[in-house]
Formats: sequence, C-alpha cells, structure tokens
Amino acid sequence: MSYDFNAFFRRESFPTIAVLRDHLKQAGNRVLIDDDIDFLSAGGWVDVSLDGTPTGFEVFSEEIDDDSRARYRARLERNKEPPDQFLRILESCDFDLNFNCKNDEAEVTAARLVMTAIATATNGWLSDPQKATTIHFGHETT
Repeated sequence: MSYDFNAFFRRESFPTIAVLRDHLKQAGNRVLIDDDIDFLSAGGWVDVSLDGTPTGFEVFSEEIDDDSRARYRARLERNKEPPDQFLRILESCDFDLNFNCKNDEAEVTAARLVMTAIATATNGWLSDPQKATTIHFGHETT
C-alpha cells in the first residue's frame, strides 16, 4: 500500500533549495535535503534524511494545462456537479507535484514535512487524498 501527497502551485513560485530549507528549519528542522534535488524535474526516488536517518520517497510531477482543466470541467458537467474546490485549484495553479511513499512512517513523515514546506513557500495547496483533506497555504490567485 502506498501513501500520496500532492502540492498544487504556480511553477514560477517554486522556491530555491535554500528557501525550502528555511521553511523546513521553521518546521522543526527534522528533514534535510541535498543541494542537487530538483523537485520540478525529478522522477522517481529522492533521498532525504529525517531526524538524521536516511529515508525518501518517489517524486512525480505534471503540468496543469488547459486540456486538463477542460477535461475536469467536462467531467463535472457530465456528472451534473457544480464547480468545486479542485476546479479552483486547477484554474489557479499550473503544476502538480506528487510524492508517493510506502506506508512507512518515516517516508510519510518526511514527505508530509517537505510537501507542507513547498505548499507554504509557493502559497499553494497541499492535498492528502488518504485523509480527504486539501489545505490552501496563502492567498488565492487566479
């Protein structure tokens, strides 16, 4: 079984590693990330350290484009559902970053802390599908 997190944000708002580290320090300094990690282009496993112990998670990313927005609008229309929070996310963001973990406490904790730092730094959205929660960090942009 796996555990996923998504962050939705504007690509141009993605922070440098130094800024991301500052957010992680403010969150308790539990996660250390390497200088060469590029979350926007990484595909596959990324090593991090949680409380001094090596761990990590898989990283996947996807551009949010007009086609994906149109497909979601069509799905809402087909199901006769009103516009929802996810449509607002798609309309205000252009990037979807996904972290996939084994159902391992260290991986999940590290991924949650890094995703929260990313969502905070980008004024983006953090989604935890397993808990059916989506939190907006920052102000609305359209």
